[in-house]
Amino acid sequence: MPESLQELLERINRDYLQTAEDQKKAILENAAREAEAALSAARIEAAGILDNAARQVEALRKRYADEMKRAFNETVRELRTELARLLAAAVGQKASEAMTPAFMAGIIGQMAEAAPQGAVQEAAILTHGRNIEELRRLIPGTLRARIESGDFKGGMQLSLGASGEYFDFSERAVREFLRERLGRELNALLDGAP
Repeated sequence: MPESLQELLERINRDYLQTAEDQKKAILENAAREAEAALSAARIEAAGILDNAARQVEALRKRYADEMKRAFNETVRELRTELARLLAAAVGQKASEAMTPAFMAGIIGQMAEAAPQGAVQEAAILTHGRNIEELRRLIPGTLRARIESGDFKGGMQLSLGASGEYFDFSERAVREFLRERLGRELNALLDGAP
């Protein structure tokens, strides 16, 4: 039985609409899958960007902290150097000023008093030529002393008896002693600072 034209048109229309509906559904499903894939890729890329940014921020923070520490250490090192220079200059000047003939005569007198009773020893003193006459005048007559000119700017070297041992009170020795002692104190003070 032949289909009527109307029925044929309705069937074609229905088939066409079904096909269109199926295509629409497939397109929407495909678009949804592509959108989900793009969103997932964007999330992964965003997470990578955030991780990279976090690593860069941490590297910058570490570099900044290292540079600050290095700058602090350099500042302390420069401070130590400058303080040591000032200390050496001050100690050298004060050592020269302190080692007067009267002070040296006082040291010699104290050492003579500390010698055992009845010991007969001769003191040999080396000092700068400008101090010789003043030391001879200041040293008690009971102490036999040979005073000669030494090869240094100030202070003295003192030996008692013929042992060859001597006490070094020269300007250089006093300066080195004080600089070392005060340098240790200065370093302890700087190391204890927060």
